[in-house]
Amino acid sequence: MRLIIIILSIIIISACSSTDLPDKTHTSIKDINSNEVISKDIKAYVSKNLAGWSLPDTSDYIKSWWSFYDKSVIPYAVKTDINDDGIADYGLILKNDSTFRFVILMGNKDSFTHWVSDDFKKSFNSVEKKIQFGLTVQPPGRIDIAIPEIKSLILKSNAINLMEFEMRDCIFYWDNGKIKVFNTKNK
Repeated sequence: MRLIIIILSIIIISACSSTDLPDKTHTSIKDINSNEVISKDIKAYVSKNLAGWSLPDTSDYIKSWWSFYDKSVIPYAVKTDINDDGIADYGLILKNDSTFRFVILMGNKDSFTHWVSDDFKKSFNSVEKKIQFGLTVQPPGRIDIAIPEIKSLILKSNAINLMEFEMRDCIFYWDNGKIKVFNTKNK
């Protein structure tokens, strides 16, 4: 009997912690890990509002990247709700001829607004001229870092990890109406 109660409790907790959000607009979250992350709306917004920048392709990634990650995952784009407004927001790595940047498209009812990170300006890998950074969604919770210094972050909503291979470089998160950066590596 206790085993049945424990199993039912686990099932209920798992169902309640789902990351799916109601479908309010065309930009609402349906499937965070789907290939639908990069829609026509996103491509059009980037082309119109971030001139000179474009979305990379998986072929732009250093070959060793795929030793750490599944080829079905798009490493340069994630979809989540970083500000808990029920509308999907998008983290993107964009490229130009020699560098790349991190951008968050904040979804709203009709379109997007964008935020460009001043903390992340990287050049392509000098040897292969390829990208070695990717994005993942970080769920709410406590993050503790011991190196290079001891520090903690408590996330109240989803955030976006910027990864260098399998190592987290930093976390972009929403706090008091702004996007903030929590560095996890020695800069």
